[in-house]
Amino acid sequence: MKIRIFILSFIVLSATIAFTEEFVPVKVDGDNQRVGIQNMSPESTLDVLGNIAFRSKIVTSAHTLDTEFFLIVEDGGVDVTITLPTASGATNRLYTVASHYNNTKTVIIDGAGSETINGQATFVLFDAEDTLGLISLDTEWIIK
Repeated sequence: MKIRIFILSFIVLSATIAFTEEFVPVKVDGDNQRVGIQNMSPESTLDVLGNIAFRSKIVTSAHTLDTEFFLIVEDGGVDVTITLPTASGATNRLYTVASHYNNTKTVIIDGAGSETINGQATFVLFDAEDTLGLISLDTEWIIK
């Protein structure tokens, strides 16, 4: 009885190891501080061979961004203010704010408190399909 259990365990373990060796979707290159996803020879800090999906949210009224959303899209017929999180709480974070294709109003992007966007208190998207990329530099936001 004990021998049969051991043999079954060995077969399951062997199958798991064989699968892992054949399908390695992530390569961590610690010497060069790079990570490859579906790429065994990463050439950048993060090198992805395939599609990337980002979390997005459609808003139709005033909204404060948090750390969970990469892309915010405004959709509707009213002016909307998007308030950025504090730059120090989102260092190196990238946000994209886009005005929906059928939007007829403005999208106002506002820094948190007295924080600025390229030295200005706010930035406005006036036209449908306008897009703005923002990156936090720890003390302010800059337009990418």
